[in-house]
Amino acid sequence: MFQRWCVPCHGTQPNAPGTLRLRWNRGEAFALLEQHRDFDPAYIADSVRRGRGEKPAFRPTEIADAELAAVIGYLTKRP
Repeated sequence: MFQRWCVPCHGTQPNAPGTLRLRWNRGEAFALLEQHRDFDPAYIADSVRRGRGEKPAFRPTEIADAELAAVIGYLTKRP
């Protein structure tokens, strides 16, 4: 699910807008989401559902709750 929903903006490809924005705002150490395991699951869910800064919000009809749970599990290494 991370590959499907997140990588287009938060991947390692050049000019990935989410990665660039995080790099500019939070620094290189925070830019790649997959390198972190200290995310709060509630923070991820809130960021996806409500958006954050330039990140758009995604409704459950766009990213299903089960898909969001899979992304959260992947980013926090929780099954």
